[in-house]
Amino acid sequence: WQMGVIYFSGTALSIGGRTPLPVSVQNLTLLIVTGYVSSIAFLILLPRFVVIAERVTAAAALLSALALYLPLPPEILAGAFYFQYFCCVFMIGFEMAIIINLFSEETAVRHLSVAYGVSYIIIAALQNDVIRVPFSGFRIFMVIALILMLIFFFRLPAKTWPRYVKKADGLVRPRGLCITMYALFVAVCFLTLFGTAVAETTVHGVMVMSLASGIFGGAVFLLWKRFGISPLRSVAVLVALGTLGFVFAILALYVPVFSLVSCALMGAGITACWLNPFFGIVLTKRYPSRFITPALLLVALGTVIIHSLLLEAFRGSPQILYIAYLAISVFTAILYLVMEPVLNYSFREQFLPGTAVTKPEEPKTSLGDESDRPVVPVPPKAAELAVYAVDHLSGQEIRLAELIMQGYGNAEMAKILHITGNTVKGYRKTLYSKLQIHSRRELFELAERTAPDRDEGVR
Repeated sequence: WQMGVIYFSGTALSIGGRTPLPVSVQNLTLLIVTGYVSSIAFLILLPRFVVIAERVTAAAALLSALALYLPLPPEILAGAFYFQYFCCVFMIGFEMAIIINLFSEETAVRHLSVAYGVSYIIIAALQNDVIRVPFSGFRIFMVIALILMLIFFFRLPAKTWPRYVKKADGLVRPRGLCITMYALFVAVCFLTLFGTAVAETTVHGVMVMSLASGIFGGAVFLLWKRFGISPLRSVAVLVALGTLGFVFAILALYVPVFSLVSCALMGAGITACWLNPFFGIVLTKRYPSRFITPALLLVALGTVIIHSLLLEAFRGSPQILYIAYLAISVFTAILYLVMEPVLNYSFREQFLPGTAVTKPEEPKTSLGDESDRPVVPVPPKAAELAVYAVDHLSGQEIRLAELIMQGYGNAEMAKILHITGNTVKGYRKTLYSKLQIHSRRELFELAERTAPDRDEGVR
């Protein structure tokens, strides 16, 4: 619904609408920014009311969609479309918040691969390139999508929300992991914006890119469920294919036959963007702050603004623009390969030390009581690494191994373990020596051998 209304029924940013509307709709960049800012403010001030806000906003959007069936004046019809656009953007942040705060990693990946895959195939159909979708069909699509969303939101628990960290909890924020994860989020957002902008310049480009993205998403899910290949491993290949797509986009400036090939490959790269909420889950498990989701939205808004400025600055020099796209896509691929072990480990391990959880012996009496519960660590799981050690692993070494795989740096581990930075370096050297490894990636490889298969749903 969001992608259909925003990108394919009007002109937003660099995207040209393709559904013939009965009224004139102007550029909506300012409205999109307003929706993002409103969503960010709501998530900061009233995060526990996200599900209720989703219900109210979806119901209001449904009413405005039903208004399109009435013989109203053009000004009112245009107002209904503007309201739809605002609701679309306003709810993007809520969707991300629900995934980050209520879904397990596995549930999130299942949702992001299957649901988004189906959505992108529908988006491909909305292009009017192969199948002609009249306004009446588009209007039915809007109503059905909003009804399904309402059913989903009313099935979600309205008063269930995780407890956010406080200073009194004594949790340590993995600064290096946060910086790297946000950088990856920025790079993946740019990858999606760049791919869409390039596809816009090609006949049937957006359709091919969207269709390819949906197919790649389905392939990721199939490889995971049928052959046990981690979706995080598959995404590494998709990012590489997306980078190759920008190479073909540059070639297409001189040999147009490569245009659709580049769009299909960039569709693979866009599939990686679906994982953005998953990055938020990883961060929330390490340091459950109320500002994680708003910060991700603010970063996404920043990439949209920067991309718009780049388009305006280099619209007459596509070669320079495409080379910039390629450079950032290469950076995305490298950064993802660096972070893949942490992401894959988080995907396999549902609960890790340092995760914000509440004491099980304290029964939940009301939503207000939840804010008074202390955050306690979860018992470590890295003890299974001991089977590969040539000598006995101490408790501190096992704890250190777990923290390394969670993405903590030496200074942060020293603070958590209440030891000096030099002591951390000594433990790390001894740990690697006992396990006969030389790097963090090798530590992840050992952990992957010991990790049991998990098939858990929503936590």
